[in-house]
Amino acid sequence: ELDPLRTIAVTKAAGRTLEIGIGTGLNLELYDFDKVTHLTGFDISTGMLDKSRERVVAKGLEGKVDLVQGDAAKLPFEDNSFDSVVVSYSLCVVPDARSSLGEIARVLRPSGSGFVVEHISSDIKPLALYQKFLAPFVRKYGKGCDPSKDIPSLAQESGLAVYDLDRRVLGTVAYMRVKANES
Repeated sequence: ELDPLRTIAVTKAAGRTLEIGIGTGLNLELYDFDKVTHLTGFDISTGMLDKSRERVVAKGLEGKVDLVQGDAAKLPFEDNSFDSVVVSYSLCVVPDARSSLGEIARVLRPSGSGFVVEHISSDIKPLALYQKFLAPFVRKYGKGCDPSKDIPSLAQESGLAVYDLDRRVLGTVAYMRVKANES
């Protein structure tokens, strides 16, 4: 159930695209470079970006993909820079998801869309409480992921409108399309 959501998100990207949390470049093979005119892969980890760079070269994507290191809560791009923003399973790890979502709203063009796939707090209350209880342990032993974040609500609080919310796995994983609210 997780890989189809990732595929949905990545294959919807078009135009100038930003992928936040590109990691090792796992999604590179899913992009349609007939639709994506340029991809900027962004990650906080230089080690992950090194692995991503190897994939870019191996797939012959030099000139179509550039890689940038930095903090998703402070994106080094101009306002209204991207037609698409893709995030897959990264916001659960980002310490300040609210600021990162606000940055997505800032860099998305008014006509653009963000495509997010994420571990989220369940909409089933007892399960959400259990996630909140387990969150400190999961963060410590699960590579920093906090599955108790309510990403759809944080997106709305950060200046994004949420569309096409598709919750799966008892509401703990979701795909959503987001657009920047008009100011």
